[in-house]
Amino acid sequence: GSSTLIFSDRENERLRIASNGSVGVNVTDPQQYDQAARAFVVGEVDGYGHTGMTIRSNGTDKQGAIYFADGTGSSSYRGRIEYNHNGDTLNFGTSGGGGKVQIDTNGTLTISHSNDKKLVLSGSNEPYIRFQEGSTDKAFIQWNPAGYLTIFNQEDSASLFLKDDLEFSKD
Repeated sequence: GSSTLIFSDRENERLRIASNGSVGVNVTDPQQYDQAARAFVVGEVDGYGHTGMTIRSNGTDKQGAIYFADGTGSSSYRGRIEYNHNGDTLNFGTSGGGGKVQIDTNGTLTISHSNDKKLVLSGSNEPYIRFQEGSTDKAFIQWNPAGYLTIFNQEDSASLFLKDDLEFSKD
């Protein structure tokens, strides 16, 4: 048969282990969530509507991590999200390696890979990179479906077009 284990305080259910093994914290039906992510479901606390999870490390030289595994040994950390308290860096890793993407304490984003692909932008219509100072647009680099790359300086209203040859314009 199927059974469910429920932990409650005097008034409310707080934790449930459903018959399929799903665990719900402040959720009474964890087995009803998407099967790809219902092993552990966390609901809101105190009626504020916000929900979160805290991973506390014991020391400023430690790290907190979430690992994605498909086995044990080196397969126990195939994908990872790590926060290193010593350097105040947030790291994302794949294929068993850490540090593929890192955000440091200054907000610098570093992307590294073992081959030449450092950053890939994909979009259905004219993907671009925008540069801002605060919330003010300063420049952008954009691929145009007509087959050229535009580098645009917002402050000077100047553009550089790269296709078969170099073209410069100032609006």
